[in-house]
Amino acid sequence: MIRGRAFPLVLTERTTRVPHEPTPKEVRQRERNPWIRFPKYDEEFNGRLALGAPAESRYQHSYAHSDGARWTLESRLGLFL
Repeated sequence: MIRGRAFPLVLTERTTRVPHEPTPKEVRQRERNPWIRFPKYDEEFNGRLALGAPAESRYQHSYAHSDGARWTLESRLGLFL
């Protein structure tokens, strides 16, 4: 809070899509029921962080900065704040 006004922040970890590898349980399920469909991809956390300030209404801007190939989240904190 700054001067009685709240500024919400959201810290999240980014994900990457990777091809789905069936587990032994899924293989057994498919043997019993060949109509079962498995997802093509899984989401895995990749260690890249994102910091955002969501908009409270449609008239406000939302802001977000995250780790990138050329910079880290820590180097962008000054721009964000």
